[in-house]
Amino acid sequence: YIEAERAKWKEAAYSGDSEAQFRFANSFCCGQSAYFSLEEATTWWCRAARQKHKGAQAALKKHQATCSDQQSAIS
Repeated sequence: YIEAERAKWKEAAYSGDSEAQFRFANSFCCGQSAYFSLEEATTWWCRAARQKHKGAQAALKKHQATCSDQQSAIS
């Protein structure tokens, strides 16, 4: 991931944009960058999934991840 893209996604993610949250989560996932953290990816996927982001819901399911508040974010 290009650092400028991550910075853009991070800002929008913190503002509540579900697509940015999904993309920011992906920047932590799967060893694709120096920022690898499945825990951090899950946090952002959960935020996006709560807003009904289908990609985030699929990512949570694929990685068998659950959201910490015990709510199912997968519909």
